[in-house]
Amino acid sequence: MHAHRAGHYENPDETSARLGGAGVLGPNATSTGAAPGATPVIAGAGTGASASITGTDNAGLANLTTGTGPAPGQVARVAFATPYAVPPNVVLMPQNNNAAGVSNLISVQADANGFFISSSGPLTAATMYSWYYIVLG
Repeated sequence: MHAHRAGHYENPDETSARLGGAGVLGPNATSTGAAPGATPVIAGAGTGASASITGTDNAGLANLTTGTGPAPGQVARVAFATPYAVPPNVVLMPQNNNAAGVSNLISVQADANGFFISSSGPLTAATMYSWYYIVLG
């Protein structure tokens, strides 16, 4: 890694960066790159549900529109474009009123390839829920 000017660094191997010897940033630690994929988990999201992602592996916006007959459990799966070496920590924050107003517990289960968004109770049918996500790993 070479410093050219304040705040700008070049990494010739582009697979990791060491900052001040305190830690290493791997290939997922970027604000650019391919977007992860999103799929609704039909059992929890309901028949005809859809999901989309705007962002990267480490941050973005996850949208879920429920279908008919949502149920408790996993409602969406976000698949990383580049798997992590170990399961990362994922933080969700509501982006719209529907996500903020959910009375059910919304949780995340992450593995190296992505994460599931789950609800402890059924979400409302035919409703769009949006969450910001941050992935730390």
